[in-house]
Amino acid sequence: MESESKRISVTELIYGSRTPRKDILAPFLTSHSLTFVYAPAGVGKTYLSLKLSHSVASLTPFLKWMGQEAFTTIYFDGEMGRESLANRIEAIDLGSGDSVSPERFSFVIGEDFPEGMPNLADPNEQHYYDREIIESNADVIVIDNLQSCAAPSDKYMGEIEMWKEIRKWAYRYKNKGKAVMLVDHPNAQGQLYGSTQKKNAADTVIRLSPPAVNLTGLETWDNAFELHFEKGRHMTRHEQQPLWVEVYSNEEEGMRFKCSSLFDYHVSLMSHFKKAKIADIAGALGVSYQHAAYLRSQYESFRGDGEDEG
Repeated sequence: MESESKRISVTELIYGSRTPRKDILAPFLTSHSLTFVYAPAGVGKTYLSLKLSHSVASLTPFLKWMGQEAFTTIYFDGEMGRESLANRIEAIDLGSGDSVSPERFSFVIGEDFPEGMPNLADPNEQHYYDREIIESNADVIVIDNLQSCAAPSDKYMGEIEMWKEIRKWAYRYKNKGKAVMLVDHPNAQGQLYGSTQKKNAADTVIRLSPPAVNLTGLETWDNAFELHFEKGRHMTRHEQQPLWVEVYSNEEEGMRFKCSSLFDYHVSLMSHFKKAKIADIAGALGVSYQHAAYLRSQYESFRGDGEDEG
């Protein structure tokens, strides 16, 4: 059976009814959106995803952003387990200074399924996710992560076929006005795992990278990473500037996140590279030769035309 035509005229496009996007954490997270967050194991993608989800649900700051209203969030976790997840949320709760309403923030945990999370790549198992989303009335849907929540449904299903089924499911909620966030791993080359069609389908792609340089003995944080916007459909180039994120945690103050410009952080590191060659700085920070030279020049101008510190 042929589907009904969806064609509209230019007049209908301009003057017809529209559903405006809602800012959740503007400019990078809105309603009607699909976001990817990816990073190697141990860098901090679950820390970041939990903090973001908590902030959205509790209307508390997330890094340098602050929402205008709280949004109901459901978090599907396929790896952590109840105890580890509870410890992290308790620390984030304490660090934010504001507990989130239980009606606003809920979880589905893989540990509660004897054989692990239902398979998001299998249309016959997606109803498990659908039921929880509908019952929670969630505005924001987080899947952490695709490796633990999706798998080939048969021996003939490859990565592209898996993503096709996941994309259809995610777009169904995106088109209903939800914000869908998928947490994923990189491939061997450090890029988003699997088909490039993932990036093409996403509105926002966030990559977390470990610190590019090891300054053992100088670190004061428990964890730190670089945050890069690889894609931001509704963001300006300035809004996509990378960030340096530090995570602090203790029993008295909980888990706290501090962020700054990655460029400013790299400039501050130049004090440890006073006698280093530009090429060595570029290699240590993972930047181009030209960018490393610019970092050195900015540091020297801040110090006063490159004079020795006294």
